[in-house]
Amino acid sequence: MKKVTSVEAIALNRLIISEGARFPEMSRIFFDLAPYHTRVHIAEYLEGAMDRRQLRKADPLDAGRALMAITLVGCHQQLLIGQMQAASPVQIDRDAVFAIDIFLRAYAPMS
Repeated sequence: MKKVTSVEAIALNRLIISEGARFPEMSRIFFDLAPYHTRVHIAEYLEGAMDRRQLRKADPLDAGRALMAITLVGCHQQLLIGQMQAASPVQIDRDAVFAIDIFLRAYAPMS
């Protein structure tokens, strides 16, 4: 959360969003190297938790996508659209706790 809400990360995201239609190859490269690459790493971690029955069995890539989506809906989104200038550590922690709470409710192991 700290990395994706940094000034540099927000500026890069804005650039990719604003120029992605004109430069689709740049957009694809960014997606492959950043969001998708992160999703794969998260999926690998989640798959291990699923194998250990700490999370219910599901498609790990989809679970990673869900976790990333709910993580980025708070201060990250507000930063992207200019509703805030910087995220405080408290806001980042609050967003992370919120996302993990929702994620664990969705992927808790079946009893």
